[in-house]
Amino acid sequence: INAPGRLAVPVSEFTVGLIISEMKNIARSHQRMQAHNFDNHFPNAQYSVNLKGKNVGLVGCGMVGSRVARIMKAFEANVLIYDPYLPAEKIAADGYRPVSLEELCAQSDVISIHFRLTPETKGMIGPAQFALMKPNCVLINTARAGLVDEAAMMDALKNHKIAGAGLDVFHEEPLTDSNPLLSMDNVTITNHMAGHCADIFQMTLDIMLGALEHYFETGEWIHVVN
Repeated sequence: INAPGRLAVPVSEFTVGLIISEMKNIARSHQRMQAHNFDNHFPNAQYSVNLKGKNVGLVGCGMVGSRVARIMKAFEANVLIYDPYLPAEKIAADGYRPVSLEELCAQSDVISIHFRLTPETKGMIGPAQFALMKPNCVLINTARAGLVDEAAMMDALKNHKIAGAGLDVFHEEPLTDSNPLLSMDNVTITNHMAGHCADIFQMTLDIMLGALEHYFETGEWIHVVN
C-alpha cells in the first residue's frame, strides 16, 4: 500500500498562508521591519482586502484543493471551482460554485492552482486566461510551475495587469540572481516548501494504518500499488 494525499494537509495549509501573506503584506512588512523601516504603506495597498465576501477560484478540487475550499468557506469567501473531473452537482452540493476556467479567471479575486502537470495541462493558465483576470486578482501557485505560462505571468506582474502573486514553485529552481521575481514588489515567493512539515512522517503512518485497519475490518485492500 502507499499513502496518497499525505501532503494534502501541509500544502493546503501553506496555500492559505500564502494567500493571506500576499493579500495582507505580511512578508513585505517583515522585510521592512528587519531593515528598521516602520512604513506600512505598500504599493498594493488598494488590493489589501479581506477574504470575506470575495471570490476565491480554485483550479482543481482534489485532495489539496478540496481542503483549501473548506478553509476558504470558513473565511466566508465565495468559492468558485473549475474541475472537469468532478460533476457540477457534487461541487454545488458541497456549497461551491462550479464554473468554467474562463468564468473562474474573469470573476475571481484570488486564483489558486491545484492541478497535476500533464502534457494536457501544461500552460493551462496562459495569455488568454491572464487577459480575463481582474486588476485586483492575486494568483497563487503551490502546485507545479509548468501549469502557468511563465512569459504571460511575468507580463501580467510587470505591467500590473493583476495585483500580484504568491508562488512556491518556479520554472527555474533555484532562482538565479537575475530572475525578475526577486525584485518585484507585487509577489510573495517561497522556496518550494509547501509540503514541508516536521510531522509528515506521522501523517504518512496514519494513512497507512488507516488502510491496514480497513483491511482487517472489511478484507478489502485500499491504496494498493501492486
